[in-house]
Parts: sequence; structure tokens; C-alpha cells
Amino acid sequence: MNEDVDFQINWTNSRGILPRFTYHAFDNTIPAKDQARKYWNIIKADRDGPCVGDLEKREGIHALIWKSWYEYLTELQMLSGLSSPWIWIYTNFYFWEEFTMSATDAQREWFEQFPLWLASYPQDPFFPNYAAIRVPRPWTQCVLLQSGMPAIGIEAGVESKEIDYNQWNGDEQSFAKYFTGSIPPIEPEPEEPMNGVIDVPERNI
Repeated sequence: MNEDVDFQINWTNSRGILPRFTYHAFDNTIPAKDQARKYWNIIKADRDGPCVGDLEKREGIHALIWKSWYEYLTELQMLSGLSSPWIWIYTNFYFWEEFTMSATDAQREWFEQFPLWLASYPQDPFFPNYAAIRVPRPWTQCVLLQSGMPAIGIEAGVESKEIDYNQWNGDEQSFAKYFTGSIPPIEPEPEEPMNGVIDVPERNI
């Protein structure tokens, strides 16, 4: 449960430039509430975007691990005061289905309040067929899809060969709800006037 050594500098330097959110890899061997407290203490002074709990590690896992996830998420809600749409879950279909097997339908449905960031690797990572992607219960869709595996950084147009590739499963309005609040709007460049005359569109008043 160590902080990424590059987190603070990367987080600071990306402010106002990139859509930002934070991400915490849950450790099955450490008390859930302790993890929530440490995560929140790191980000509370400069929180931006959703807080994401990464639930996918198999080390130290057990059949009732979903109860620890419940403790972690409720503690994070209490500490942060954030409503559930601002706390997300990252996982994959088979892992989630396997380790919530012992939960009742009602217990599993409690997790639905947290938007799902799904790791799934379709045949075409750039143009995935969302209708064919298996989404774990209780969700029916994901808000964000991690679709690049193996890593496809170069193909995606960035320098890093190891970057994860993710796609937003929604429109610009739903994206802006989470990610553009702290990013200054891009002002359109003024058009060059033709023959010294600027064309001003008519407005109905």
C-alpha cells in the first residue's frame, strides 16, 4: 500500500491540462478501512475527478473478500463525503463474478451504485463491440472500458509502449460531468477575415 513515487509530481503537473482522477489498488492482506484512510489522506488536499478502487488482486484473497470491499467503500464514502457516482470500481468480469459468488443478490446489488471501470480486451481495442462485452453483475454497462491488451501505446499515438488504453462509454456531456470541471475551456481561434470583412452570424433576439 505504497504511494507511487511519481504521483505527486505527475498529479501537480497535469492540473488544468489533462482530465484527472485517482486510483488505488486494493490490497487483500491489509485492513480495508486502513486502506481507505490512507488513500483519502493522500488525495484530500487536491482531489479531482472520481476516486477509483481497483479490485482485481488475487494475493491473499478469500471467498468473503467482497465484505472487505464493502468496508473499504463505505469508509471512503464517510471520509470523503462523496456520493457514490464519484467513487468507482475497477475490475474484470471473471474476477468479480468469482469473488462475489457468496454474496446474495441484494448484497451484490449494493455495489451497483458505484460506476464500473471494466477491464475487458476485445478483438478490436479501438472499436470494441460494447454489446458483446460481458459485464459482471450487478452492472449492465461500464462507464470506462480498458480495452488495450497487450499495451497499445504506440498504436494509440503516444510515446509510452506500456500505457493502458481506455475508452469512455458515453457522450461528451457524461464525460464532462466527471472530468472537465477543473480544465480551462479551449477558446476557439478567431477566423481570419476575408477581404477585411468579418462574417457575424445573425442572432434571433
